[in-house]
Amino acid sequence: MKNRIDKFLKVWKIVWIVLYVLFTAFQIYALIDGYNDNLENINNQANNTIINSMGLVVALVVIIIGVIGYSILLILSIIGFVFAFKNKNSIYRKSNLYIFLVGSILPLITELSLVLIGITLSEKINSLM
Repeated sequence: MKNRIDKFLKVWKIVWIVLYVLFTAFQIYALIDGYNDNLENINNQANNTIINSMGLVVALVVIIIGVIGYSILLILSIIGFVFAFKNKNSIYRKSNLYIFLVGSILPLITELSLVLIGITLSEKINSLM
């Protein structure tokens, strides 16, 4: 039998997953768009001053906005973990704790991965210039 906290946690997990997917999709889109813009600038060398803006994309979008967005997701996951921990009578307690624990680690892993991918793409653009 589900109690009110179980229902709340189910909705909380769905909201968290939707926000995570949307935010990660935005971050990936920004990286791909920035990379493609730089490749287009290199291929259309109309002027001799080509600037690698990939570093700017990585710094602003991936690092600054990414840290803010993934910190919010981390806080949401910690809130879910606390509610799951306090809900001692729930048959879903163990699975909720695991889900929110993974939800606390996943934003960190994703942010680090996106930063490394962004730096790699920026170095690739530099090598093409």
